[in-house]
Amino acid sequence: MSHLRRPLFFGPDDTALFGFYDAPSEHRLRDAVVVLCPPMGDEYIRSHRAFVQLARQLCGAGFPVLRFDFSGCGDSWGEAADAGLSRWVEDARLAIEEARTLSGRSRVRLVGLRLGATVAAMAARERGVVDGVALWAPVADGRRHVLELERRQSEFLRFAYVTAERTGRSPGARDTEILGFPFPDRLRAELLDLSLLSPADPGSSRFLLLDAEGGCGAEELAARLRVHGATVTEDPHPGGRPWNASRNQALVPVEAIARIVKWVSTGPF
Repeated sequence: MSHLRRPLFFGPDDTALFGFYDAPSEHRLRDAVVVLCPPMGDEYIRSHRAFVQLARQLCGAGFPVLRFDFSGCGDSWGEAADAGLSRWVEDARLAIEEARTLSGRSRVRLVGLRLGATVAAMAARERGVVDGVALWAPVADGRRHVLELERRQSEFLRFAYVTAERTGRSPGARDTEILGFPFPDRLRAELLDLSLLSPADPGSSRFLLLDAEGGCGAEELAARLRVHGATVTEDPHPGGRPWNASRNQALVPVEAIARIVKWVSTGPF
């Protein structure tokens, strides 16, 4: 299926973000553009193939698509140690404006995975141009997410036989990296204060909520969104979790991708 794909940098020269823009042929072009917000750290690496396929499928359905790396991640500007939620939300808003400019479309739909879904939800709160947000296994409770990250790091070190005695590290010392990626104090503090269950206006009127782990607080999140009049489509078992283990990263979660493409395609135009 013919379409244009090109790499690009966008935003201010000294803080440029890297991305890929996919544009379908003119005769298939829909009246909306999609921005993809990826997860962070090792989840980014493991889900990269799935995100590439998601972009292709959305483009094949007629949507221009912009996927990008957040500041301090991938090929974008900045060091991972300087990254944080507040910065990433601003990145998402910048990507929204860039996508509108590139596509000539005024309507935007966001799709995010894991922490990228959380960032997408936060960015949509102040953007009236966002008319749909697909949240794929979002991190709704930041404190719980931090505990899970630290558990995974501890398990990783245990299997690698990296003990406090061998490294001289004080028992109980806080990790400064998680699975090979920096985990700066700023990001940790922002995550500890994070909750998508707060009473803030969600901004968008339509949400797709894919709870692939069965434990991201999907029911509470859906209820909170509906309080504000949003239409929420829930799918608790979309199949496939490409971000949670190395053995899964080569697998493309076709069911979840198809579900997202269908939902994005059936929105108002």
